[in-house]
Amino acid sequence: MSWLNSIGTLAHLLERQAHHWICFLQFESPHVARHPQATDQSCGAVTQPHEGEPWVRCFFAAQPVVECCEFVARDFYSHPAVRNAASGAFLIPYSPLDEFDRPQSVPFLKFACENFLELSGTLHGAEPRVRARGTVLDRCLSDLREQLLSGSPPSTGAVLQKKATDHRSDASWSPSESKQSLREMFESLMSLMRDGESYLANASTRLYGPTREQVEVSLSAFVSSWLQSPSRFGVFVSSGAEVPAILCFSPERFVQREGGRIVTEPIKGTAKANAAEQCLGASALWNSTKEMCEQKMVTDLLRNDLNALCVPGSVCVEAPFAMRCAGELLQMQSVISGQLQEPQIAHADIFRSMLPAGSVIGTPKFAVGQQLRALEKSQRGYYTGVFALADDAQNFESTLLIRGFFAGKELWEVGLGAGITALSDVDFELAEFDLKWQSFAQRWLAASARTDSISDTEGCRWLLGAQVMQQHNVHQSAVAAPCAALKQLSPSIALDANELCNHILFVDHLDSFSWNLLAALRAQGCPTTRVVSHPAKNEFAQANTQELSASCAWEELLVDFAAQGVFSALVFSPGPGRPEDYPLSQNLLRHWPHTKPLLGVCLGHQLLLTDAGCSLRRAGSRPAHGRAQSLLMAEQPQWLTSLSLEPQECTFYNSWNIACDEAQLRAPQWRVCASVADVETPDKPASMELLTPILGNSVALCEHRKNPWIGMQFHPESFATVPGKSLIAAFVALCRGGA
Repeated sequence: MSWLNSIGTLAHLLERQAHHWICFLQFESPHVARHPQATDQSCGAVTQPHEGEPWVRCFFAAQPVVECCEFVARDFYSHPAVRNAASGAFLIPYSPLDEFDRPQSVPFLKFACENFLELSGTLHGAEPRVRARGTVLDRCLSDLREQLLSGSPPSTGAVLQKKATDHRSDASWSPSESKQSLREMFESLMSLMRDGESYLANASTRLYGPTREQVEVSLSAFVSSWLQSPSRFGVFVSSGAEVPAILCFSPERFVQREGGRIVTEPIKGTAKANAAEQCLGASALWNSTKEMCEQKMVTDLLRNDLNALCVPGSVCVEAPFAMRCAGELLQMQSVISGQLQEPQIAHADIFRSMLPAGSVIGTPKFAVGQQLRALEKSQRGYYTGVFALADDAQNFESTLLIRGFFAGKELWEVGLGAGITALSDVDFELAEFDLKWQSFAQRWLAASARTDSISDTEGCRWLLGAQVMQQHNVHQSAVAAPCAALKQLSPSIALDANELCNHILFVDHLDSFSWNLLAALRAQGCPTTRVVSHPAKNEFAQANTQELSASCAWEELLVDFAAQGVFSALVFSPGPGRPEDYPLSQNLLRHWPHTKPLLGVCLGHQLLLTDAGCSLRRAGSRPAHGRAQSLLMAEQPQWLTSLSLEPQECTFYNSWNIACDEAQLRAPQWRVCASVADVETPDKPASMELLTPILGNSVALCEHRKNPWIGMQFHPESFATVPGKSLIAAFVALCRGGA
């Protein structure tokens, strides 16, 4: 018999030993399906099937102690109890990038777990590995011996029995807003996407339930509910009236750290499936343009976040578009890993760099965070935040706080979310909210159900003879060396021409894919200097972005260095909005030497052609952000040597583009090397005629006829762009004079 069968009984025994608990449950199983044609373009390795028996971890911490309680992210990450944390639990609320130094509605919490019991092992093993610290195991074993000798099962805790039971029904829950309000929010987000302000937004709403006084869920009820239908992660927090209560059944890993290796696994795409329908569910997701585009976007977004922390070139997509079972659901995810640039970096610096989690906010993170704050009716609090459990200074596991129940001092509430793209069907997204709540309601009934007795005390007998690894109460200080990636985020206006000489100047337009492009250049051995070009229409204080300050004096000095030829090359990153939103970038382009290489990607590409006189047009009323298209070659590139790009697929994220006939008429100094056909082709103005025959109708790749300047409307840094690494290598060769 599996040891897991007796965990429900063990939870009953444990909850008699303490009033307050933190419980973390983890279920790891192999992927049920891999995309038959998925290739990891980051590392160039074909994905291999994962093999292994399902594995389970159950962690119970009695009477956890709050070591840090802060309402401001800046204060939390700088707190000694957090920065020097070698072990313990972190409870971090959702916090947009532009609210780093603003108070949140709920606190950031760090718990010390000095009295715990942890069990881990394969699903069908007879006995697990047992790890413990403090007295909770000894008291539990004493209780178990007493029960086995007396033959009478223990009763459940008295706290739950005193609670009213008529508030457990799903009928006691009510939505925070109407369907019409949700419809307007979705349509507003899609309108912003059509304008190029974002590509993906994860919108949310709330349901409010009974008060915390009416229903309080016990540890044993939570564990029993999780065992009935194990989600990948289970989180239970009950640590007193001043600390929120949380019951979470999350399917998604946020970040796992194992020494110098870091892994994240974003989920986008869910289908109903049982064992007989897994192939059908997988095929439905793989053949859905909307779901595949969404998964590509969030994968590139999380690659970007890892590239800000990892050794350039080490970030790999190990399993693109893999399918994993989560109860009766089939979910599509990608496994992304990298090697930390600073192996001794503190856990707090990893959280600070990667939060908010990309899969629950959207991209670009900075822009979407502001959009959601203006449109969502309720503050998220811990919903879409993170729970992390650290074993020591080198290892932690964490999950996103989604699909859970949260209670502050008053009401229980639930958050429901939807990933909105330009291809979303509003009616379908509204229907999905109803389906998600139905599964939530079943969880609520199970988690808040009362069981008055247990009958499998005998099943816990193995615990009496288990080999226990005692953990001594020794604090290890995790004083981390400064992370090179984070050092670049510190405000500074000190510029030294000698230090910057022969660096590539990388201009970041606050896009959430920029670090992917930056890491690809650095992986080629290119020294780079990253600066941020802020959109002029953004009234938010620049210091709050944690980016390089862009004062007028600093801008003038930077432009002067560029004009003098201090930098070896200039790269304009992708970004939200339109070229005219970025005055610093336009100024740099006007002063950039004609003999120096320049690369513009997406927004950067549009910046080059609009500066030459071209006008932008919409890429379609429903642009497919994350879509893959094959390039149609028109002329062989001169500056990129003899690259063969046809018919390889490239990934596009643009809401705007430039027509081929427009480029040929308005900017004859630019050569259109490749084009693509618009997803929705607008009527061509009668006054315009193609000057040369080109199969597509929008510019995908262009280069200046005299200057070593190149524009790419697609994203070469995307893992789904097949010739991406070759294109970046060719540009690096151009920078080194190899073309």
